[in-house]
Amino acid sequence: GPVGGHHSHIKDNIRRFLGFGYVDAEDAVACAEDRATFWAVGELSRDRVTTVRVPIPAVMSGQARPHSLSATLAWFTPVQPGRKSYRSVRLKLLDPAEAGTLGVSPRSLQPDGNQTNRGTIFMRCWEGDKAPVVGPDMTIDLVVQRDPDPGTPIDEAVPFGLAVTVAMPGIVGLYTQVAQRLGIAPRQPV
Repeated sequence: GPVGGHHSHIKDNIRRFLGFGYVDAEDAVACAEDRATFWAVGELSRDRVTTVRVPIPAVMSGQARPHSLSATLAWFTPVQPGRKSYRSVRLKLLDPAEAGTLGVSPRSLQPDGNQTNRGTIFMRCWEGDKAPVVGPDMTIDLVVQRDPDPGTPIDEAVPFGLAVTVAMPGIVGLYTQVAQRLGIAPRQPV
C-alpha cells in the first residue's frame, strides 16, 4: 500500500471527487425474472436495532453461479450546525450472519466502515459464485442499528429506508418466488 499506511486517506480523497459509483435508474426500477428488489421503511429510536427479514427464493439452491445480495440504507438525521460532524445520528447495516449459507461474502471494492459512517446513505453488497444452501422459507436477517449519538443525544426516532436486491443472473423464477413469499398481488386496473 501507500507509504506510511495512509491508504484510507487516499481512498477518502478519491471518493470525494469521484463518488461511490454511478446510478443506473433503468436498472433500478425495471423488473427481471432473475432479480428481486424490495424495500422496508421504519423509524429507529436511540440505541435501538431493527431486523428486516429478506426472503431467499428456493430456486437459488444448489446453483453454482454468480449471485448477490445488496442493500442500500438511507436516513434523515437532525443536524448540529457548527460542528465538524454535524450529522447527529448514525445508522449501520450489520453483515448478515447467514451470508455463508447463501454463499456470499462482502464485495471487496466497496467503501469501508469509516467512509460509510460519515454520510446518511450507503450501500453494502455481498456476492459469491458458490452454490447456496437454501431451504424452504429461508430468510436472511439484515439488522439496522442506531449507534450512540455523537455529541448531544437525540431522543426523537429517525426515519430510514432500506432497499434490498437479491439477484442470480440467468435463474428464471427468482422474482416470482420472492413476490409469492411477500404476498404481493398485481394491481388491478380501475
